[in-house]
Amino acid sequence: MQTIRWKKPRTVFFVAGLWLCLVSSLNSQTLLNPVQQRRAGHLYTEFIAPCCWRQSVAIHQSEASMKVRSEIDSKILSGDSDSQIKAALVKEYGHGILMEPEGIRAFLAYSLPILAFALGLLAVVNWIRSHRQIHPRGAL
Repeated sequence: MQTIRWKKPRTVFFVAGLWLCLVSSLNSQTLLNPVQQRRAGHLYTEFIAPCCWRQSVAIHQSEASMKVRSEIDSKILSGDSDSQIKAALVKEYGHGILMEPEGIRAFLAYSLPILAFALGLLAVVNWIRSHRQIHPRGAL
């Protein structure tokens, strides 16, 4: 049997670098069982990436998104419920991290555009009525 000689320091550094690359490429997702992976995948879709606030954590590939995903994974491994995970992330990042707003924020987010449209439509109808009263059809 042949033994490996570690005479050159760069060989040691090369092997150590390969080992670090291998370890860093493994994430906590590999530690989750299939049920926990499905649960984590569902939770990933409930949060927005805190770096740009545009895409969900599930598809965004930034370092901040990966951090949130690893936080979710570690909380699942520690046995936290979905509501506990959501509360912890909201506490850390604020309500803006939620894909779907909750409570009064949801009411405002969904009702204000409808209210603005209705008020705009009412203003247009009111303007048309007042314009007709000033300029009747037969007067032109």
